[in-house]
Amino acid sequence: MRCQLSVSREHARQKKLLRKRQKRQEKLRARQQEVLAVPWHGVVASMPKVSDTIVEFARPLIDELPDDCSGQRVEMVLNLASIVWNMMLIKDGDVAETVREVMSSSGDIFPEDSAHFVEFLAQRKQQFFSHDLRIIAGVRAYRDGGEIRVMAAGAL
Repeated sequence: MRCQLSVSREHARQKKLLRKRQKRQEKLRARQQEVLAVPWHGVVASMPKVSDTIVEFARPLIDELPDDCSGQRVEMVLNLASIVWNMMLIKDGDVAETVREVMSSSGDIFPEDSAHFVEFLAQRKQQFFSHDLRIIAGVRAYRDGGEIRVMAAGAL
């Protein structure tokens, strides 16, 4: 009798574990379906890399740098570009507000005569990159032999 009772308890325990596992799998499938249903999900995969985008955005300023400049100098330009990029997103594409905010919040980081660079980049973001709503989270640049390598992180 005891043996039969412990077998039935074990059977009930196994059945309960199976139901729990099935419930977890159903929840996981439901979450995966929600992710797949997000309308911009396919857009992310088709967008260029953030590093390529920020370099292309800052290209006119980068092209003004000497060919033998350091990775640090390129990184400074890309950091300015990413600050302007992000501020344009925050200020909903308002060029004047972006210039004012970047210049007032930068303190001594950027010289006062860099306002025209900020304005140039803000206009460039509005004109050529307004469709790209990614935030630039960080940019690193370094020299690798004769080339400058750029790494960037972004998020939607």
